[in-house]
Amino acid sequence: MLPAPAAETLPVYPASWYLFCSARRLRRGPFARDLLSRRLVVYRTAAGRLAALDARCAHLGADLGEGRVIGDDLQCAFHNWQYGPDGRCTHIPATPQIPALARQACYPVVERHGFVFVFNGPEALFPLPCFADVDSHALVAARPLQFHADSPWYMVNGNSFDVQHFRATHDRELIGAPAIDCPHPFARRISLTFAVVGHSIFDWLLRRSVGDRVEVSMTNWGGSIVVVTGRFRRTISRLITFIEPLGPERCVQNVLVFARRYRFRPLGVLLEPLSLALRRLFTRGFMAEEFQTLAGIRYNPAGVVPSDRPLLDFFRWVSELPQAR
Repeated sequence: MLPAPAAETLPVYPASWYLFCSARRLRRGPFARDLLSRRLVVYRTAAGRLAALDARCAHLGADLGEGRVIGDDLQCAFHNWQYGPDGRCTHIPATPQIPALARQACYPVVERHGFVFVFNGPEALFPLPCFADVDSHALVAARPLQFHADSPWYMVNGNSFDVQHFRATHDRELIGAPAIDCPHPFARRISLTFAVVGHSIFDWLLRRSVGDRVEVSMTNWGGSIVVVTGRFRRTISRLITFIEPLGPERCVQNVLVFARRYRFRPLGVLLEPLSLALRRLFTRGFMAEEFQTLAGIRYNPAGVVPSDRPLLDFFRWVSELPQAR
């Protein structure tokens, strides 16, 4: 068995998409927050186009999140410097000459399912992931679940490939061997079949309502995103997790739970919120178990054993991913 990669080879901030805010938040104007040790601002131009920039003004570092939108530009509230969606300064009231330093870094930004996502690099290495078997417009998303962990982000997302922990933590009995492949240069997927053998109220309800077996597909994109599909006998569960590193040994995971959109809108207005609420409740119960066991877990290359092979291969794959500047 090849040795586990050294901890310093695993990226602190992988180059990937991150959940930034709800699209509704931009109705009040520009929104800025800290993300991956920097401050970013997202705003919507007068024409409705989204733009994401470094939030510290190139002039004296004022927060552009306190500014206002003028046409396509974002105006700094401190000295009224204006920046376009590409980060270029377009106007300085105090001088007709715009210096070369007057430029903000800009980032790819996408809106989907009522949320705004930002890629932490000058160009997106892959499209914002969704589910391969269904059009994204056919789904609705619940408000995010959020879980904090005093653990490195790759230990949390590595659980998708830690086959042993599904029995120990979630009372899932593996049926057959897992299948692992890479459907994209920046994606790694594991497919498994489980029997639901737990005795919790959630597992009892699962067996009674949707079935006692589930075929699970988990695709990790860019290290930070996991697209999960669980096929039960009578339903399909879909969720996407977006992990956000808060430094070398802390992270927060945002979980979006999805349900099918009803084509007949009067029926959808009644049933979509109920479907989302039930799916969100079950997901919260499942994920809460996960994060209880993750408290304080650390990467230990010397502790990896042969039965950890899928997890070890995941760490090797992560060590080769690009890291944001």
